Amino acid sequence: MSQSPDQPDQPPKPAPPAESDETPRPEASSGVAEPAAQPVAVPVGAPVAVGVPAAVGAPTAAAGPPAPPPAQPLPPGYPPPPPGYWTQPPMQRRPPQPTFTQTRWIGPVTPADWYAVGGILLGGLGFALALPMSRPGIGWPIAGIAAGLGVAVAARRSNAVVSQPDRIMRVIWGAAAIALLTMSAIRSSGLLTFFCAITALACASLAAAGGNSVRGMLFGIVAAPIAGFRSIPWVATGLQSIAKNRSDRKAAAGESLSAAEQAARRGRTGNIVVSVLIAVILLLIFGALFASADAVFAHYLDAGFSRIGKILPDLDGPNLILRLFLLGMGLLLAAGGVFLATAPPDLTGMERPGKQVLGREVLLAPLGALVVLFVGFVAVQFTALFGGNEYVLQHSQVSYSQYAVAGFKQLVTVSILTLIIVGVAARWGRKEAPAERLTLRILLGSLCALSIVIVVSALLRLNLYVNTYGLTRERFAVFMLEIFLGVMFAFVLLAGVQMRAPWLSRAVFGVGVIMLLGAAIMNPERWIAQHNMDRYLAGEKIDLYYLGAMTADAVPALINLPEDERNCVLGRIQRDLKNNPDEWFEWNYARENARHILATQFPDGFGRCEGRRVFDYQSR
Repeated sequence: MSQSPDQPDQPPKPAPPAESDETPRPEASSGVAEPAAQPVAVPVGAPVAVGVPAAVGAPTAAAGPPAPPPAQPLPPGYPPPPPGYWTQPPMQRRPPQPTFTQTRWIGPVTPADWYAVGGILLGGLGFALALPMSRPGIGWPIAGIAAGLGVAVAARRSNAVVSQPDRIMRVIWGAAAIALLTMSAIRSSGLLTFFCAITALACASLAAAGGNSVRGMLFGIVAAPIAGFRSIPWVATGLQSIAKNRSDRKAAAGESLSAAEQAARRGRTGNIVVSVLIAVILLLIFGALFASADAVFAHYLDAGFSRIGKILPDLDGPNLILRLFLLGMGLLLAAGGVFLATAPPDLTGMERPGKQVLGREVLLAPLGALVVLFVGFVAVQFTALFGGNEYVLQHSQVSYSQYAVAGFKQLVTVSILTLIIVGVAARWGRKEAPAERLTLRILLGSLCALSIVIVVSALLRLNLYVNTYGLTRERFAVFMLEIFLGVMFAFVLLAGVQMRAPWLSRAVFGVGVIMLLGAAIMNPERWIAQHNMDRYLAGEKIDLYYLGAMTADAVPALINLPEDERNCVLGRIQRDLKNNPDEWFEWNYARENARHILATQFPDGFGRCEGRRVFDYQSR
């Protein structure tokens, strides 16, 4: 039948849906046909749920957004997602980034050999048998040399590629470590020995690991203890390999020998053991008879055995635990050094340039304000220091000594904070344009130059402080710290010429090592004692208790005290030296020299400390 043109077009009827497994089928026995299901019209463009099968013959959208990706299959037993639910495809995880030990510090690729194991054992035995813990002594450099020999042999046998300048710096750091440890055999100050030992460990770690930049040197300083723990599997594998090779050689040698030859070899070994036992028994019998027959021979025999016994430290309960701990620590540090020397880490290129995020408009105001403030403070310092006591009394109402004492701690803090600010501005300040580089040079150079003047002012104030209250170990350390800060500011000034200084980190650490060695050579305790004695002889007060608590380093200066004060101070030091003799590994030049001076110049000892108490703060 034809459709009238006035009537609107009717949408085509959709095809009936296909029969699914769930559609009920007519029963065969009924014979009556079920009425056909009415088709359901689906509007064009209707959303279709992802994962739900569409009806067969349903019209699709003519245009629209792209269809979402197909859903991921559900695991067995999970219910189907609700209509309109869209599951996101699984995210692809990025592979993990390689670690530092996988890229720069892989370590040795072969197990430890006999040379490595022998060097580690030598270092451990050096620590266990020679290291003195109660006082400074010659055992410190002996233990350091024993551990250093194993590291040197490992470095000599290593196939790692090390540049010639880096090799020279490693030798310098190793020599500095031995020199610092040698100071414990010369000076008897425990505090000085502590600083020398810590710095020597850092130098030895640098000698084994290397490092030139700031990050490289920071890692190199702590690399030896870390490498000690990393070397445990390497050494264990090496011991297993050595034992396996030895057993293989024995098996090969046993196969090549006949049964008669093997029996002859075992017989020779047994004869050697029996011969040694007979020799020991004969020496004991005849030695005892000769010693009982002659007193002089008995004296020499007793002296020989006593010297042999003194080679080993006392192994009572607490000391045995201490020696076992030192053995473990020596093995760990020596293994770390050998591990580093065998396969040193690649520390080149670790220093990354900082992101230049601080522009001139950000740095100009704060740095310029600091420069103006520093200029004003330095001008006042020159006026006050050269104006003298009258100027200070007129403007501050305090004495000149009080004025000097009041601010040197604050000036030390100012110097440290200024150094940090200069480092931050130099690393993250923008330097692309010539104007930006010129601004940084002017501002940072002015801050460094003015900071050097402030360091000089702090040193002058500290000198006045010492003249007023005396010199102590702490004030001597602050004096050295101020000099070190002044040298650092001078280095920063030199580095600012080219706005880069790859040598700066090595120079700063090297100056610190040289200053520590210089302080040990100049004998701080003798310097302190002499300064306080000069003040006392000039009419100032003296702290006898503090002088009596000093070590044998101060004895060459303390013998010049007046008799009463000398009895109070040196009597205590002499009793300590007499009641605590040194073992061979505790030998110390300062204590030996003090014993010699006191025995030759004061053979009768010292009298009683009369007329004053040793803890009095007396004036003459």
